[in-house]
Amino acid sequence: MAVANIIKIAAMHRVTDCYGPIPYSAIGFEGAIKTPYDSQEDVYNKFFEELAAARQILLDNPTAVMSPLVDKVYGGDISNWVRFANSLQLRLALRISYANKELAQAKAEDAIDPKNGGVIETNDQNATWKNYQTSTNSMRTAIMYNAHDTVRRPKLLVTSTVTRIRVSPNTSPNQVLLNRPDSMASHTKMTMEHG
Repeated sequence: MAVANIIKIAAMHRVTDCYGPIPYSAIGFEGAIKTPYDSQEDVYNKFFEELAAARQILLDNPTAVMSPLVDKVYGGDISNWVRFANSLQLRLALRISYANKELAQAKAEDAIDPKNGGVIETNDQNATWKNYQTSTNSMRTAIMYNAHDTVRRPKLLVTSTVTRIRVSPNTSPNQVLLNRPDSMASHTKMTMEHG
């Protein structure tokens, strides 16, 4: 679970950085369908708490065996997961440095403290999914569908077709208009449902 929590925080910090308050601490609590939103400050505090717990589990079990067949990021190397957790904590500390300078400094110093396992210092310590180059996994095929085969189909990645996101004054907060440069549509309307 320690590695899963590190991955979760790596993903969820981008969500709160983009949207601010998000449902986080009570998701799935007692089987609830609807979850209250946490302030961004509370979310970040929870991130720090969960990262510290995950890092401690890994530091307490440095010889634990994680199969390279399961760990496609670090091939079962626990020390690299510790470095990633510390580097992620350093990133989060930098993100809050204007909002809470004292907490940011404390978390940054904690992250770079050598007794906590260090941070990522070389490219071979980066957290990268190393399975893509050799896998025949159908999930990979689905994810990479538009990425490389420009001979049979043009690149249709969202990042290559969306030039800007525009919210008009008459648009509800749940609707976003995407301006696209192609001739297929001058605007594509995307509606986000809240449950």
